[in-house]
Amino acid sequence: MTKPFIGVSGNILRDTSGAYVDLLRSYVNQDYPRSIEEAGGIPVIIPFTKNLDVARETVAKLDALLLSGGHDVSPLNYGEEPLQGLGDVFPERDQFDFALLKAAEEKQIPIFCICRGIQILNVYRG
Repeated sequence: MTKPFIGVSGNILRDTSGAYVDLLRSYVNQDYPRSIEEAGGIPVIIPFTKNLDVARETVAKLDALLLSGGHDVSPLNYGEEPLQGLGDVFPERDQFDFALLKAAEEKQIPIFCICRGIQILNVYRG
């Protein structure tokens, strides 16, 4: 039996100390790929990109998608203004995740969501 390739939406981390200050890194928390491996899948980290065609083409090669956690979802995506207490937002990541969702739904593959991921899914579906 072939193991499924499960894409994990990536995020950006900016180094704030050491020799690599301000270097941007693509990442996911290690629990995501480890859990996918333990469940019998092959994790594929999908690095954040502003090129949404690349994001969609990546999903075309996958058997399932996992939207990872991260920043708060921008309330502007659902017609609301930011309120006090809102955490950091990353509107470009919102658009990246929307593109991943659209591609996964068009391909009709399973979508798994963690924390921010389920919020993005709810906003995406309205």
